[in-house]
Amino acid sequence: MNTTVKGIRQELLYSDKSFLLSEFFMPSQAHSFRKIKEITYCYGDHGSFGYLRFHGKNGSVETFLFRKKKNEQVSEFLDTIQIGYPDVKLNEQYERIDCRSAYNYMPGRKKALCWISAFIILLGSFFFYMNNMSSIMHDKKITLEAFNQCEIGMTYEQCEKIIGSAGTPLAESEIIDTSMTAYMWYADEYSGANAELYFVDGKLYQKAQIGLE
Repeated sequence: MNTTVKGIRQELLYSDKSFLLSEFFMPSQAHSFRKIKEITYCYGDHGSFGYLRFHGKNGSVETFLFRKKKNEQVSEFLDTIQIGYPDVKLNEQYERIDCRSAYNYMPGRKKALCWISAFIILLGSFFFYMNNMSSIMHDKKITLEAFNQCEIGMTYEQCEKIIGSAGTPLAESEIIDTSMTAYMWYADEYSGANAELYFVDGKLYQKAQIGLE
């Protein structure tokens, strides 16, 4: 009988003899528990995420990153190993893993996939922006006073109310559980003066302006 645990862009499929880490666009290969010497694990009790690290007898390391809500399923998986393969060492770690630090635990190929996805989204947003330039310049107005009133930590809705109009999305991406968006406003139809506001998880994280008066 096979059991599946869903992780961050991964799935852990296991039976009582082997396990398989399935990743998006990546080739998968089954691993026998007899070839594993140690499993390092960290539950999500101290943060938003936890991980499993499979240390092979040949020196290989496979990482499985999961959300806190999967703690129980991961615990059941470890119980299966402890009963069936007592020679496999189980080493518990106590770490606080939030959205930002979770990125450091992702395998290099998964990090590359995140950045490729973000690049594609940004590229698509750029062409959307260019195709709608005239609409942006006519409808999305902002002043220097309004720009200065938008403070770090404010929500997009609060900034929109201060500025008096909705911004035009320039980019939108999501890495792990962190969403990132960027919006633009122009000061007028001719000068090119503009402002860009960057939001992380709906809160203003950074802003920039050129030529506002």
